[in-house]
Amino acid sequence: MFSISAKNNYGFSINFKNNNKFDILEVTGLNPVSATINSSSIPDYVGSVFNSAYVGNRNIVISIAYNTYNADARQELNECFIPSIPIRLYIDDYFIDGYTESVDYSQFNKKMIIQISIICLYPYFSEENDNIIKVSNIINLLEFPLNLPSVGVPFGELQDSTSTNISILGDIGTGCIIEAFFDENIDGFKVINTTHNQVVFVDKYFYQGQKLKIDTRFSKKSIILTDTNGNEIDILEYLDTSDINFIELEPNNNIIVFKDGYDNQIYNTDIYIYYTNKKGGL
Repeated sequence: MFSISAKNNYGFSINFKNNNKFDILEVTGLNPVSATINSSSIPDYVGSVFNSAYVGNRNIVISIAYNTYNADARQELNECFIPSIPIRLYIDDYFIDGYTESVDYSQFNKKMIIQISIICLYPYFSEENDNIIKVSNIINLLEFPLNLPSVGVPFGELQDSTSTNISILGDIGTGCIIEAFFDENIDGFKVINTTHNQVVFVDKYFYQGQKLKIDTRFSKKSIILTDTNGNEIDILEYLDTSDINFIELEPNNNIIVFKDGYDNQIYNTDIYIYYTNKKGGL
């Protein structure tokens, strides 16, 4: 049995786990959403030719019964599920965002049944917690307890390249947040998913002490520079549009490489990648 809770934009929430006011009778709309396939027929060709495909909205319907009806229990539902208001639904370790479409009460049944319909414009489930990958071309070599020879020991070792392999455990591709902290000046910043031939190139000169944030998540795409005074500046205009694909991490392995604008390896830069695994259905 799923553990289900919800929270709306106003901060009202409800948790159906171990809640003696309600019984969840049924939840529909958790399976993968069907795709619409567009194709064309060609004369003298067997079958048809694929043109495009898309996945539509998800409609989740929760059927609930009151264990003991009272005004407080009904108010708790009405405060959380408000038609047209954004709602986040948590199911086990995943969540999905949507809008409450309707809340229907069977007023005259012996046991009142409530059906809550939620429309999710983005039909995929996201992990509740972010995964964080740190990419650094400096390997820490200092370990404790210390046993220092007279000639000394290195504190760290500089690698020849800055790259990482990210393995996506979900069955749906996902965007990510990439943060780069520059410890030296760098001319241009390029992120390459070599596994899937995707490139994001920010064609701008960056200075020591600045921070770059690239967000490739669905409906949140942005490129923000934080200068040495802490000011945040939108620099989307510096995105090289000749080869734009806004990196997406696909299921299974993704080899990500970081370079400057001249395709040289990057040094003295700490890079963090934040992402969540996604599922097409539960």
